[in-house]
Amino acid sequence: MVDDDFLPSQYYVQALQDAGFDVAFFSDVDKAIEAANLSQFNAAIIDLMIPAGHILSAEETHGGYRTGVSLARRLRTLHPHTRFVILTNAAEEPDVRQWCDAHDVKYLRKSSVGPIELARLGQKERCH
Repeated sequence: MVDDDFLPSQYYVQALQDAGFDVAFFSDVDKAIEAANLSQFNAAIIDLMIPAGHILSAEETHGGYRTGVSLARRLRTLHPHTRFVILTNAAEEPDVRQWCDAHDVKYLRKSSVGPIELARLGQKERCH
């Protein structure tokens, strides 16, 4: 899971762990990319609006407003079979939603999917 908002993210991390998932949490993009260079992840849950860090450019991330999409693109080149979820509090942007739909990336709003619901969704996906 990659999210710069540490405290609320811990509720998601705990719910996923309680559901039996091994969860690695990263509060910044650079550490997430470094970890992906060393390990394979089955899934990545990424906040849409997080600081770009040093590896991704401000232009690539649209000034940080679409860092989650840029990070998913980068990680997909490293691990093409990883499943991705963009989890956000931001208002839905049609072009981001279209990109997610076109690339088999789930787009979920934090206000609609709480920690327990996300864990249940993960369990459901794991069974398929």
